[in-house]
Amino acid sequence: MTNTAPHFAAAAPATPPQFPQDDAPGLEHQVRLALATPGLSPQLAARGQRLLERLTRPVQVVVVGPEGAGKSAVIDMLLGTRATGALSGVAMVELAYGTAPRAVFEDANGDGAPIDGVLGDFVVPEDCVSARQVYPHALLKLLTLTEVTLAGAQAQQRAILRHAVEYGDVILWCSQEFGADELALWAEVPECKRDSGFLVLTQADQQIMRGTLHDCVSQLAPLVEQSFLGMYPVAARQGLQAKGGGIGGDKALWRACGGQRLAEDLRRRVAQGRAATQDQAEAFLWQLSTQDATVAEVEPDPVANTVQTQAEVTAKRTPEPRPTPAAPDPSSAVLEQALAQLQSQAEAMLEEAGDTPKSAAVLDHCLLAVREMAETLLSTPQGAEQNMPALQAARTANEDGEEMLMLLQLEQDEDAAVDAVTLLLQLKKELSEPALAAAEEGHS
Repeated sequence: MTNTAPHFAAAAPATPPQFPQDDAPGLEHQVRLALATPGLSPQLAARGQRLLERLTRPVQVVVVGPEGAGKSAVIDMLLGTRATGALSGVAMVELAYGTAPRAVFEDANGDGAPIDGVLGDFVVPEDCVSARQVYPHALLKLLTLTEVTLAGAQAQQRAILRHAVEYGDVILWCSQEFGADELALWAEVPECKRDSGFLVLTQADQQIMRGTLHDCVSQLAPLVEQSFLGMYPVAARQGLQAKGGGIGGDKALWRACGGQRLAEDLRRRVAQGRAATQDQAEAFLWQLSTQDATVAEVEPDPVANTVQTQAEVTAKRTPEPRPTPAAPDPSSAVLEQALAQLQSQAEAMLEEAGDTPKSAAVLDHCLLAVREMAETLLSTPQGAEQNMPALQAARTANEDGEEMLMLLQLEQDEDAAVDAVTLLLQLKKELSEPALAAAEEGHS
């Protein structure tokens, strides 16, 4: 059996998608500028570099488990298409966003030629150790899915798992019963990683037929409460069938097979992870700004403090001039225009919905609203962006909202529509507060 741990550690992740950036300095740009600050301590520089990496790449979701645990089926179910199929003997499979389906089968040296299509359509070469797939799917714009097989002796499985959890932000542990050997492996995972762990009980339909699912869930419940975010019995093949039947798919089957709950909770965890990274980046920038202010206060020029010049004496006797009123913030008009567009889209959505709103139409209106707002928020006077923090914050909030709505679009159900409207209301609140503050400041 090939030892896959070194190969997993050495394998470079698929190139993340590149998204168009604003001219205005967003959070990513601010962190880059902060890292270029002269005299930055090595500890802060390392922390900032880690944050920058997490800001600029999709969330890494690792789907891990023993051979035959149904990992590929779970990935195909989440995507709603047969992208991986059954890749027996392949230690690692990575799926990332791309504009067209392209697959690569790699040997132990990482060599392999890309081919058009999806992995599930090809026969796995005998020397294949890992495989990569890029695919034009909205979910893959926000996360990558990396399947890792735990094979070989227990020590080898521990080594593979150690590299996998270091690589991943979220872990989906796929298993049929989660026995003692798997429990021992999971116990070695750092607690910070277990906090983002999902236990996915695959082939739940077969356990139902055998009459064992209820006892299995009851037995694992205390462990799951302590060591996982949750437990998700799924029938992945039925889930793929439910999602693969066109727009919306078979909603009843999607809910019954367990796919809906897993997809929704994974989506929320990804959104929470992105928000936490942004919060940490803002805290990092705030820490740097307070340090700069402290340095300015506690490190005055010692020579200037020893002798008081005549000019300073005169300045103390001279009354300070009244401050000139600040010029109105030009971001106020832009924010007000964006809010007006949001209100207009909301009214159009209500008018079209009538008494029986359709989830797909609501989701489409919400996504259209944030995209129109994005165009408006970019229409600022040239050269003035750096002086408009309210507008920069609005752009960041709008971008986050659009990414979340793209995830909600995958579900096309009533819960997703409710979440989309809630997100739009929150976005309106976030834009209203700085717009109101800017307007009041301009009139003061």
